[in-house]
Amino acid sequence: MDPGDGSGGFNPVSSDKTVTFLSDGTVRSNGAICWMSIAADSPSSAEYSLVDSTITSRDCPPDLPFPIRFEITGDELIISYPCIEPCRAKFRKI
Repeated sequence: MDPGDGSGGFNPVSSDKTVTFLSDGTVRSNGAICWMSIAADSPSSAEYSLVDSTITSRDCPPDLPFPIRFEITGDELIISYPCIEPCRAKFRKI
C-alpha cells in the first residue's frame, strides 16, 4: 500500500498465488498477471525482458497506461502494476 508517492510499505496477505520466471523468457502465474490480485484462480502467462525489466502479455488490455515492471533482489520479486499510484506486489521465493 502506498500514499501515492512511493513511500508506502507492504502489508502481508494470505494467498496461494505464484509467479514463476522460466529460462525461455516466459513467466507463468496461477493468478492474473496483468493486474494486482491475490487470487490464484486464473492461470496466465506472459513474456518478460531482463533488459528493461518488463512483463508483456497479449492477454492484458491494450490500453494499459504503464508497462508492468518487475525487480528481483535476492529472494524477493516486486511487480509494479500499471496504475496512477504505485500498485506493487511482493513475492518471496520459497
